[in-house]
Amino acid sequence: MYWCLHRTWGLADDTSLSAARVDGHPVPPRSAVAARLKTFRRDEDGSLIIFGLMIFTLMLIIGGLGLDLERFETARTKLQNTADGAALHAASLTQEVDSETLVNDYFSKAGVGRFIDDVRVSEALNYKHVEVDAAVNVPTHFFSWLGIENLGTVVGSVAEESIGDVEISLVLDVSGSMGSNSKLWNLKDAAGDFVDAIYGNSDEGAVSTSIVPYSTQVSAGPEIMQYFNRTPISHETSHCLNFADADFNDPAISTVDPVEQTLHFDPWTDEHDYWDPGDWMQVVCPQNSWKDILPYSQNTTQLKNYVNAFQATNWTSIELGVKWGAALLDPAFRPVVSGLINDNVVDDDFSGRPLAYNQADGLKVLVVMTDGQNTEQYEMEDPYRSDSSFVYAWQDSSNNYYYSIWDGEGEPDPAAQYQTHMEEHTERVCTNWASWWGFTWCTNYEYETTYEEVTVEVLNWYVANGPEKGWRATPYGGDDAWRLTWDQLWNKVPVEVFTDEFLAEMGGMSTERSAIKSARNYIQGSEKDTRTLAICSAAKAQNVYIYAIGFEAPSQAEDLLEACATTPSHFFDVDGTEISQAFSAIAADINRLRLIQ
Repeated sequence: MYWCLHRTWGLADDTSLSAARVDGHPVPPRSAVAARLKTFRRDEDGSLIIFGLMIFTLMLIIGGLGLDLERFETARTKLQNTADGAALHAASLTQEVDSETLVNDYFSKAGVGRFIDDVRVSEALNYKHVEVDAAVNVPTHFFSWLGIENLGTVVGSVAEESIGDVEISLVLDVSGSMGSNSKLWNLKDAAGDFVDAIYGNSDEGAVSTSIVPYSTQVSAGPEIMQYFNRTPISHETSHCLNFADADFNDPAISTVDPVEQTLHFDPWTDEHDYWDPGDWMQVVCPQNSWKDILPYSQNTTQLKNYVNAFQATNWTSIELGVKWGAALLDPAFRPVVSGLINDNVVDDDFSGRPLAYNQADGLKVLVVMTDGQNTEQYEMEDPYRSDSSFVYAWQDSSNNYYYSIWDGEGEPDPAAQYQTHMEEHTERVCTNWASWWGFTWCTNYEYETTYEEVTVEVLNWYVANGPEKGWRATPYGGDDAWRLTWDQLWNKVPVEVFTDEFLAEMGGMSTERSAIKSARNYIQGSEKDTRTLAICSAAKAQNVYIYAIGFEAPSQAEDLLEACATTPSHFFDVDGTEISQAFSAIAADINRLRLIQ
């Protein structure tokens, strides 16, 4: 800086500086100028004022721009919220006001009516689609310095509401414990209210409801059972299926692959009627028509009458109820539904159901209710399922059955069996006679032995019941008696009666008794719990909504149901008439889920 000043002033001779003048004024000595310049250079007073003024000016400008942006964003947000609210209300299927009129009124009351650009509405019987477009321009104060006089934007909102197709499986406990404490009556009332709530605002063909009553087993009924590949046994006495552990990892029940039909048998009863052991049978698979699955109905009267016919019997198998409930929602069940439509069992409105899991407007719901925990179940294993037994049967004119059991070696032979042997006869013979005065007597005896070939019938058959009870050479009824298969025998005689009475009375049948008892496969409660969780997980993995109701249930059952439900909030723990509240809440939630927005 010193050099620059020196050059500016044009001082050529430093030694003459003290005497120099400029325009007649004396010039300070060179040393004084240097000192002043040095002081000026080091002095910092006021150096930030200019910088601060610059920053302050920038802050004012930026703040002003921000104020313009805030005003714009406030206007845009208000307009967007108004458009969203108007579109949602206008798209409601229960809205009676004209959709475009409602949107305009909504905007006017919000003070932004002048900003509406367009309202487009499309609708059908169970569908409404509303689109709202609006535009806003906000004059600027600070952006105008940059040549931007207005900030504008276009907002839009789309709302759609439709009643989707709904498939519901009601899985309801009808075990023996439901007969206590008016539980069954409360269930009937609650289920009836549920049906009214679901179908009160539904179009025909939109909602299908299947009801699955369960106790020890689930009876599919003859209409459904005919469409499954039952091998090697297929009978029409009752209509249940057995499932292996792996079957509970998949909601589907194949109509192509072989399935195992449940034998019609009684594993519990240990006493019987004099004539017919089947009179007192407690069978695993029920024969009552009111216990058959009611598939895909939309008839509210039919649904309510069906539930009102329920009775409380037998044990509890939650996993079987959920398995069938899930199967009725799985697309693999579609061939069965098609067949039932052709049989006039199901309305043709439900053609193509069950829907695909990924169908956008489809909703699948399973509701499971129980008042207890899983108990027990029996299945009969080979070779005592379908093979021929060693029992013959005969029916008299009064329809009384006689059961003849073979006790011989090898295959039972209804023909009389004969056995030949030499029979020994010993006779005392007089060898010396005496007489006197007209009297004769023997004075010496000797014994003579003779042998005779004798053929006799072998008593290989034991008549186990009736007035002719006892051993015989041929089956009772002779040529009219017929040989039973094991499934035919179990259809008439309880297992315990056969092993612990019939065979025990015969004696020498301990091997057969033990083998038959071992063939009863016992499925205990803990195994059934594991199966329940597996099928619940499989259904939830396919986006099936599961609601669970513990109706005066023990804590173990409540824990199981809560784990089965879609979320803990989908589980209801109720007592008494509270079950109606649970079903009402579920119906309301289903109706909410049906509205796709």
